[in-house]
Amino acid sequence: CFFAHSDITPFETRSAQLADGTIAIIFWAYDLKKSENLNNHIVISRDNGKTWSKAFDTGLAGQASNLFVYEDRLFALQARRTGNDPGLFINEIFIADDKISTGSDICLWSANGAKGKTGEINLLFETIKFGQPSILVRNGEILLVFWSAVSGNYRIEIHGFKANI
Repeated sequence: CFFAHSDITPFETRSAQLADGTIAIIFWAYDLKKSENLNNHIVISRDNGKTWSKAFDTGLAGQASNLFVYEDRLFALQARRTGNDPGLFINEIFIADDKISTGSDICLWSANGAKGKTGEINLLFETIKFGQPSILVRNGEILLVFWSAVSGNYRIEIHGFKANI
């Protein structure tokens, strides 16, 4: 069990393993009691998943987050649907013994105003316009895959980038 809390549930968990064997799990934390989205949290295991750290608040708000490793560095990929600039973002994750910190936002894809409603979680899901981002990094290139709804048409989008992060 990587996380247990009486009020908070971990939605859409994703994991990555660093070269030193460290396993990181990121999740969209949702407070069931308060019906509110929380920032993404990360837990760490340094013993192949036998024990887990406390849950660290990343300070990053977004759903359908993912983790990936690039040049032995850990990054979070997030779908951010609320706020002034919705889209898909990456942030480097820095792990210290007793804390987590993040690097600056790097926008990979802008949603161009396709915001979802906030409030009740069922309303959020009814109005989602993009999500489930995944990333593949190989030979200095990034392949970003996600779905989007544009003008009522749902599609899978694939974008390639030269990695310079």
